[in-house]
Amino acid sequence: MRKLLALILLLSLTFGSSESARSECINNVCVDVSSDPSTNQIIITANKPGSSKSVLHKPRPSSYDLPKPWIPWLPRTTSPTPRPKRTSRKVSTAALAERFTQLVPHGAIHVQPNNPLLVNEPVNFWSDVPREFTFNTVLLGVLVRVKLNPSFNWEFGDGSSDSQSGRGAPFPLDTVHHRFSTRGDKTVTVHISWSGTAWIDGVPAPIPGGLITQSATQVIEIYPAHTYLAHH
Repeated sequence: MRKLLALILLLSLTFGSSESARSECINNVCVDVSSDPSTNQIIITANKPGSSKSVLHKPRPSSYDLPKPWIPWLPRTTSPTPRPKRTSRKVSTAALAERFTQLVPHGAIHVQPNNPLLVNEPVNFWSDVPREFTFNTVLLGVLVRVKLNPSFNWEFGDGSSDSQSGRGAPFPLDTVHHRFSTRGDKTVTVHISWSGTAWIDGVPAPIPGGLITQSATQVIEIYPAHTYLAHH
């Protein structure tokens, strides 16, 4: 029996902590931060639940009708004037919500050296995606800060198994480079995955919703390298 109670307590603590990680409530304002890979966006929502109370509703008086003139040879008829009824209804107060979306940057591929690119000569690549992406916003008085970092994976489109990682850099660093063994058009692709953390009023929280992934491509042409024979 004690083991069963301990297991139930452990499960309740585990699920309780995961639920609080998805939503932080500060001063009666609950903030959620999530990613939407389909739209390449970070979505932040803030909600402040309202309260409902009963309010006495007073109906407006009906329009006043002028009395009809009395004719002496006709009997006087009077009808009682109905009194307006008071009704009560519930209204919601202070139910607030704000939503903020931020598009994650999408970069291009840069190539060195300038044309022509030759067979069996190293070609240098890099992406101009920033090394990190941060932004701040305030929703319903709560400060939210998001920081994302990208990871890179390169494919060179020539049928080789060579794939490299990293952002790359211009010469002389050339941290991502490749030698093409055949001539022709080659489609170079870089796959980018964004992950990071949010801070809600200074409290760190994960960003559920899945990684935001992007792809950028660049078609380059590789030319044959000419060989010159020197005669002595």
